[in-house]
Amino acid sequence: MGSDSLYDKHLEVFLLWACRETGVTAALLDGPTDATTIVKETEVTERAATAALDALVDEGYAT
Repeated sequence: MGSDSLYDKHLEVFLLWACRETGVTAALLDGPTDATTIVKETEVTERAATAALDALVDEGYAT
């Protein structure tokens, strides 16, 4: 995808929306956690939880 793609322009919005819709945001509001805990508290896969956490770190929302 080029830098003009919809996903590049709105990556942050899509990321935050997906985290909210899947329960990842709610799991993180309880405090720092890892992908395994997110999987237990939500219906996302380990791969999705890891990808979400990595993306949140890349966007500056987590450390």
